Amino acid sequence: MAAKLDSWQLWRAMAFASAFGLAYFCLRLYQNRAKIWGLLTNHCQSKPGPPHHWLFGSIPALYNITKRLPKDVHGHTYAYYLQKEYNLPNLFYIDIWPVAPPWCVILDPDIAAQVTQGDMALPKYKNMQRYLEPMIDAENMVSSSGAMWKTLRTMFSPGFSPRHMVTLIPDMVDCVLPFTETLAHLATSGEKFLMEEETTKVTVDVIGKVILDADLNCQRSENELLNAFRDQADSLPGNSPLAMYMAWEPRRLLRQARNRRIIDGYIRNALLERLQKNGSEDATQGDNKYVIDMALDMHTAQSHPGGLEKRKSPSSSPAPDPDFIRHSISQMKTFLFAGHDTTSSTITYVYHLLSLNRGSLQRLRDEHERVFPGLSAAATAAAIKADPALLSNKSLPYTLAVLWETLRLYPAASAVRSGRAAVRVTDAATGASYPTDGFMVWIVHWAMHRRADLFPAPLEFRPERFLSEDAGLPAPPRDAWRPFEKGPRNCVGQELATLEIKIIMALTVRYFDVAAAYDGPGADRTPWGSGRRVGTPGARMAGTSRGDAGPLPKKQGLELNQVDGERAYQIMIGSAKPKDGFPCRVWRVGEMPATS
Repeated sequence: MAAKLDSWQLWRAMAFASAFGLAYFCLRLYQNRAKIWGLLTNHCQSKPGPPHHWLFGSIPALYNITKRLPKDVHGHTYAYYLQKEYNLPNLFYIDIWPVAPPWCVILDPDIAAQVTQGDMALPKYKNMQRYLEPMIDAENMVSSSGAMWKTLRTMFSPGFSPRHMVTLIPDMVDCVLPFTETLAHLATSGEKFLMEEETTKVTVDVIGKVILDADLNCQRSENELLNAFRDQADSLPGNSPLAMYMAWEPRRLLRQARNRRIIDGYIRNALLERLQKNGSEDATQGDNKYVIDMALDMHTAQSHPGGLEKRKSPSSSPAPDPDFIRHSISQMKTFLFAGHDTTSSTITYVYHLLSLNRGSLQRLRDEHERVFPGLSAAATAAAIKADPALLSNKSLPYTLAVLWETLRLYPAASAVRSGRAAVRVTDAATGASYPTDGFMVWIVHWAMHRRADLFPAPLEFRPERFLSEDAGLPAPPRDAWRPFEKGPRNCVGQELATLEIKIIMALTVRYFDVAAAYDGPGADRTPWGSGRRVGTPGARMAGTSRGDAGPLPKKQGLELNQVDGERAYQIMIGSAKPKDGFPCRVWRVGEMPATS
């Protein structure tokens, strides 16, 4: 009898728990749906959101977009096509709870500035830290906020200042030279390869040298740090609607733990080796020029009164404390993540866009020939090391414009912030005020950079739009171009990335031609339905002839392997990367077949 009673009580408790859980779910569902419904009702004229279902919210509208795009396309394309499909304003709301928290999507530069650059600047989105933790731990400059972020930013910013980065250009050049050898070998063999893999190797080599004075040699041999880091990025859930639940898959967690042990151990050993060299009797002031050295100087000055003077005397230098070691490992992982996921992809897209726009490629080569007349890659490298000013924006304005235009079309990430009750944003055009509380505030660079009113002919590759002397296109409006983001939370490594990409362009663009080598339908260099050959002067990047996005396909089908006619569309592996790593072939200049 007692056993039956206990069983009945257990079932009753389970039924009560299930009923309570269902009631809580229904309450949350109602709160989210009612919140968005109220916004759509109060702003009925501007219609800040797609059609909203009383039960499913914005999920049907979002599905209407995703079913007509490749399944692995990066999520920042969704905002762009939602706006196009439903004629939405430049701020709109998406309610897909419980799949994900509700979004406040911002495609307006003025509103973006309100939440990132002024007194109302919002903190980084709370779930971003959870997503990135397998890659870069919780205490990192990318996702931390408040005092922790300020401490880390203060510690590492001096090492990334433009003035200091210039002193490291010779080291960067030495890291890039093996990449030119790799391209020469691949040009001779004619084999297909993945450009993003090769550019990742060179960027990781540069970061290891600039940060730690470590010779990682990823380009010349297998490197367990790089392998573990790439596998860790592949283990992140990505775009799946079930991403937040997939993150807890046991096999995924074990895989991430194994990679983390390899990464942390490798970086710790390299860090301690550098710090030991830094504090040795043989160290000189000229040796202490790498980012980690300057970070240690800042940490010592803040935490050890008089410690900075003692550091100049190795015999009395205070040993780095565990906090500095822990923070340094986390930040090194952050810098590797940024270079591995962003700089390498940008370099890849530079080659791709130049291959499709031969007029821009020739103008870039002419600029390099003017600055480095008749020099081989090795001689150009020597010239840059002897006079780093050759890489200045004044010397290479079109090179910088090519980089900026590439980042406009293919930004590596967007900005996500956590909304607050005290922060409401205002649309300057209408005067309407919108709440941010309870929303993931999403500034979608990819979509903002494709607004025709901000960037005329938005799908055309036109570096000239960033050159003041070109009267054909207006200068981009203030705060509209933001691949490195704006305000105090902008990318600390943007100067490093810019210099690194300039060096790579200077040492390769005059000597090699690159062309995509995707297989299957749509693999040629002429996008389907465009009616014109890409690569002619003034040609579009991809898509329709009017320089704007064409309509999405009506149905999902086997041919969904392009976005706007582009096979090298961005997918999400940590951040935005070219599809399939951008399979391609490379030739020495003058040897490229006419049909390639």
